[in-house]
Amino acid sequence: MSGKRKDKRFQLRSCRIQIDKQSFLGLKTKSIGKVMLVNLSVSGLQALAGVRLTPGDKYKIKIITNTFPPMDVNGEVMWSKLQKGKNFENYYRSGFSFIKMPDSFKENLKRLEKDPMLREVTRSIV
Repeated sequence: MSGKRKDKRFQLRSCRIQIDKQSFLGLKTKSIGKVMLVNLSVSGLQALAGVRLTPGDKYKIKIITNTFPPMDVNGEVMWSKLQKGKNFENYYRSGFSFIKMPDSFKENLKRLEKDPMLREVTRSIV
């Protein structure tokens, strides 16, 4: 990590993410469990998880927002650090870089980045 962000990070008011570990052949294997999105950019995201993720490992990421249909992308773990939570809960904060990104996915993220109103949409997620 060079220390300088490639793209502006932003937060979404109502968003869920699912992160699944990929096998050697790129097949989905299993979910890493409960994950919370910290922030997002056109080139990657930060998330909190209950397990440490190994830098270099590849994952299938699904981002579910109230603004667009679910967005699927492949990502690579760039870093993962232990964080101390309240009540002595431990969790890991991890950074992902998006890879193999469909054009429609990138365009949707650019719209979210530029329009704060889109990021505030709060209708219920199905």
